[in-house]
Amino acid sequence: MEQINVAQIIGNFAKIGLFLVLFSLGLGLSLRQLREFWKQPVLVVKSFLAVNILVPIAAFLLVISVLHELPPSTRIVLLIMAAVPSAPLIVKTVPKKVGAFDFVAPLQVSLAWLSILTIPLVVLLLKHWFSLSGWNVTPQSIAPQILQAQLLPLGIGMLLREVAPEWADSLQKPVTKIGNSIFIALLLLILAIALPKVWVFTKGQFISVLAMSIMIIISLAIGHFMGGPTEELRSALAVVTSMRNAGLALVLVMTNIPSLKEVRIEIITYALLTAIISTIYVKWRKRTNAQKQINPEEDTPATS
Repeated sequence: MEQINVAQIIGNFAKIGLFLVLFSLGLGLSLRQLREFWKQPVLVVKSFLAVNILVPIAAFLLVISVLHELPPSTRIVLLIMAAVPSAPLIVKTVPKKVGAFDFVAPLQVSLAWLSILTIPLVVLLLKHWFSLSGWNVTPQSIAPQILQAQLLPLGIGMLLREVAPEWADSLQKPVTKIGNSIFIALLLLILAIALPKVWVFTKGQFISVLAMSIMIIISLAIGHFMGGPTEELRSALAVVTSMRNAGLALVLVMTNIPSLKEVRIEIITYALLTAIISTIYVKWRKRTNAQKQINPEEDTPATS
């Protein structure tokens, strides 16, 4: 009973923190930025293709290539993480790492809307290919989670930005501080609870950790080569493509296969590996771009 109460408290504070963070981000996002994003059809199509199509295909190919080596729980994690793009906090974390807020924020809003249809479709295909029993993921079951957790706070913030920009400016800083404080406290608490279990898992399931790492690197590569035309957009799309919605993945797993508890630890492990590997990628990109600025003759033009 005590564990259930702790889980409920963490879940409630996570919802509040996520709402505040996305609300503050919406306060800084205008409809004009959304319109400018959609005026770049090549970039829009390539971004959607990378995040929603190529990553699930890559996960499918990876799983079938090592089907007999991976535990069933790891196969489920790789497939379900590929099916749930657009982690809500990419609007906060990606611009902080590589910039490109005017690209990442409109992309996040667009991906969230699109996920209402793409997630059930991908899960339906995976359910058919791998005979996953008990999975009942429909647009009706996904839409409330996407709308409440992501689009509602972003939408309220954007609306306030349009009708009262000065008020939005005054609210953004304090709301951001409160939301960030809640998230940092929750992150430390979750890590304190989950890290021992993650450590035990990583020591005992090397093949699973290796498969997850390969999938994350593939996702970064997909975004990297599909991104452009600038180096900033290339790096941004790479990180966005690699970051999957671990929170939604946990909800789907707990709803459809609550008895398979090890999947939850593996989803947390996947999210932690994503943070580590994407940070290494960002540092490599910054070092490479710095070298290009010092030696511009070695730079080659990026293709769009």
